[in-house]
Amino acid sequence: MSWDRTAAEALVLRTVAAGRMGRHALRLALAELVLRGALQIEPGGRFAAVGPAPQLPEPLVAVRDLVASRGEKGMTQSEVLRAVGGRWRSVDRWMDAEVVPSLAQAKLVMVWPSQKRAEVALTPAGREACDELDSDLKVLRAKDGDPAAMAAAASAAGAAVLLADDAWRRLAELHALPDVLATGIALPAESLSSMHDAGAGGVELVLAMLGAVFGAGS
Repeated sequence: MSWDRTAAEALVLRTVAAGRMGRHALRLALAELVLRGALQIEPGGRFAAVGPAPQLPEPLVAVRDLVASRGEKGMTQSEVLRAVGGRWRSVDRWMDAEVVPSLAQAKLVMVWPSQKRAEVALTPAGREACDELDSDLKVLRAKDGDPAAMAAAASAAGAAVLLADDAWRRLAELHALPDVLATGIALPAESLSSMHDAGAGGVELVLAMLGAVFGAGS
């Protein structure tokens, strides 16, 4: 089974017991929004919305709309974190409100209301999906992995390939990264075409975008 949901949902599914992963989930959401063409990174590391908004999975909509509300000025990652914390009281509560419900609707998790934060547990289907994700990510993180196996695992992982940040360079070297983006992360057609035309330079552009997200200050 291929993972056809967002990277943030994959993180929540794999870290249900850990809790307090909202900050990482938000960074994954920002990265995926950039790769989907809904946000762009301006000089100085500011995120700005690209309009009109493309069709997005529900867990990504609120973050995109939050950045879009700032217009051309955009927001730094630190500003996004503060704004999310202000609107939802914390980034973990944003995760509870915007990411967890879609997993519950898909019957991958069960949610119990609580006075503080909702309690979340995997369903049998969620456990199966989590095991499959773990298997794919393990293949991706293997330093001397078989190229065909890595490409297949990346395709199956879809957007969850963002969780294996140490695999992006290897996938680029194997020329598997464009295929990952084509099948797992829906870049706009013109962006994907440009990336193919640019060859290694296009891959470096995508890696640079990811680095700008994950390397930005908190």
